Amino acid sequence: PQSIRRAVFNDLGFLLVSHPKAPLDAFLKSLEERIRIGYASNGFPDAGINAKAEKNRRRIIVAVHGGQRFIKDRIIISGNTGDLNATDLIQILTSPRIEKKEEDGEEKEEESPPLWEKGTAAPFSRFSLDALRLGVLKALKELGYWKPEIELRVVRRDGGLGDLNIKFIKTDPGGFLNRIVVE
Repeated sequence: PQSIRRAVFNDLGFLLVSHPKAPLDAFLKSLEERIRIGYASNGFPDAGINAKAEKNRRRIIVAVHGGQRFIKDRIIISGNTGDLNATDLIQILTSPRIEKKEEDGEEKEEESPPLWEKGTAAPFSRFSLDALRLGVLKALKELGYWKPEIELRVVRRDGGLGDLNIKFIKTDPGGFLNRIVVE
């Protein structure tokens, strides 16, 4: 609840509809949608959210029925993979990442969790799936594939498990630039 509260109150669109002069119905609908996104991003794709105003008590009541939670499990790669080594891609997606960040003029390395960490919440919101897609495309660039076309989705399985399905529509031949000579 705390992380969802933080996300909601850091959203400019939500802050606009939460203005005291904004219509209450628009506020309630926006609140429900943002909470639904938060739950879907954290493994609850079927969360039921109901927000209502108790005007006489000057408060908002939000009822949440989370439904079944799904956690990350397998990565399944299919389609036109060309000469892509699926094991290498899965290794990148399931390993902690080292990201370089600049802070106070200094470059620092920071470890981030794996993009797909088995046993953690499976993402189902459009926003979290977009971020996952960007991460997969970045991993493919590390392997030398610059313009692949992929379809990505999280598929629910019995037992609350979610599999990452990456279907390749097209892979480019891949490659790395070894040397640039300027004369």
